[in-house]
Amino acid sequence: MQSENAADWKRSRERLAPWRVKKAQVLMSQLMVERGTVEKVAKACALSRSHFSRAFKNSTGLSPHDWLRREKLSKAEQLLKDRRLTINQIALECGFTDQSYFTRLFRRVKGVSPRRWQVQHEGNGVTAKCDLSSAGRFKFRADETVIQCEVDVFNVGCKRPLCK
Repeated sequence: MQSENAADWKRSRERLAPWRVKKAQVLMSQLMVERGTVEKVAKACALSRSHFSRAFKNSTGLSPHDWLRREKLSKAEQLLKDRRLTINQIALECGFTDQSYFTRLFRRVKGVSPRRWQVQHEGNGVTAKCDLSSAGRFKFRADETVIQCEVDVFNVGCKRPLCK
């Protein structure tokens, strides 16, 4: 029992101050695409890599590597909603070295491939920019919401098709 209390006390002493956790998270987000991010952040916090990693995990419940991976996948989800980027571009933008690793990690964490996730979440982001003004007829309510719409899909000027 006493050894458990001593271990808890030691763990609490090995936590980062809240301002240092925030600083580390901001730096890791900014350096997401660079190699050696954890080492750079540890140095910026004036700590060794091992002490920083241990204290960060005791403070957040995640290792710096796991926290960074979670942030990269979160950013990838946001970019996947904007269908203007390819999966490869998204992988590189989020700091993954290649699309293959990104796809494997995404599938392991989310249960589906990035492309499947993108299709499942279609409509939750920018999918296409279209000019419907000359493509169809619309009927509106008094509050200007559309109640009926007929669109000639071959007359729509889209910059990117909705489906591949």
